Amino acid sequence: MVSIELILFILLIVYVAISIYEYRLIRKNKKLLSAYEDMRKKLFETSEKISKATDEEEIYSIALDTITELIPNATKGSILLFD
Repeated sequence: MVSIELILFILLIVYVAISIYEYRLIRKNKKLLSAYEDMRKKLFETSEKISKATDEEEIYSIALDTITELIPNATKGSILLFD
């Protein structure tokens, strides 16, 4: 027969493992949530800037600046227009 101490010890190990896993998930989700919040703010700021733009060139410039800021490790970009 298995002792109660062994059962409790195994349950404790399982509980600790689950707690560590949940902690990692929470940290990962907080990072994702923070990234989404930053993106949402940036898109709101961009829509404000675009609504105040006076010409097409300015709109393209604002959009390109925002896109390169939102894409990780992006340093350059371009917009291809079709007629």
